[in-house]
Amino acid sequence: MQKYFFTPEDKDFVWQYAQHAAMILPNGNVFIFDNGNNKSKLEEDAIKADDNYSRGVIFDINTNDMTIKEVWQYGKEKGSKYYSPYISDVDYLNENHYLINFGGYSELDGKVNNTPAGLGTAKNLTTHIVEIKNNKELFKLVLPTNIYRAEKLSLYANDTFVLGEGKSLGTLGETETSKYEPILIFNKDASEVIEKYNIKFVKEDDRLAVTGTFDKSDEVYIVLDNVFSKKSYQMIISSKPYTALCVDLGNNKELTVTKYINDVGLYGKYYLYMKINGKVYDFDLYVDYN
Repeated sequence: MQKYFFTPEDKDFVWQYAQHAAMILPNGNVFIFDNGNNKSKLEEDAIKADDNYSRGVIFDINTNDMTIKEVWQYGKEKGSKYYSPYISDVDYLNENHYLINFGGYSELDGKVNNTPAGLGTAKNLTTHIVEIKNNKELFKLVLPTNIYRAEKLSLYANDTFVLGEGKSLGTLGETETSKYEPILIFNKDASEVIEKYNIKFVKEDDRLAVTGTFDKSDEVYIVLDNVFSKKSYQMIISSKPYTALCVDLGNNKELTVTKYINDVGLYGKYYLYMKINGKVYDFDLYVDYN
């Protein structure tokens, strides 16, 4: 595959790592958000987060002689305070006019975090959104959270914009049930766990949202019972990469998670139960699927 690799024209050229939001500009150059993770594929050569940086960067690539060179960047001069090891975004607004979203900065134990905030305990989440034109900062927004993408919207519209009545198109599909067979014999009053786990039920237009804060070791199921049938749904309490961005960060052991149960396949009145670490709790509540 070596023939597909580009050769840098400059000796001090810096490659991109874990990039996001790649696009081709009108002049053919490549514009990306270079997260810059570790600045190496080898662990022994990795750069510490405290010394690292992220950037919006534009590359000029020549596919005839397979060369590459950097023609513009913003972010290196900001150092580790803008370092975003995940998500983030760049947008081309016009010639020499860009929007850059450093959306993934966080700290761990008082130091710059080198992993996505969702994959471990993190504090002081920060996003820097910067609009740059002709190398001058026109606008900067700093937010105390992490932001996946940022877009610039006009304050004005040429035509009158009228909001009409919304219309649902399609469905979210039927929520997969778990292998656990609900046996509701020894039901326990749920009042003790509602406060302990901060459990909340919200019936949205087309689904039920169940939220709670649990230890990563907890085994949790939601049970719907309408006398004729019982359905159970497992709440995944996890900080693994494939689920971590669907939870809110708690302390070292806890995660706040939300499980959605779609209306599809459910009809009539269902009473709500939860099985937590082997015990079934009766919430004395029901949800009506019309």
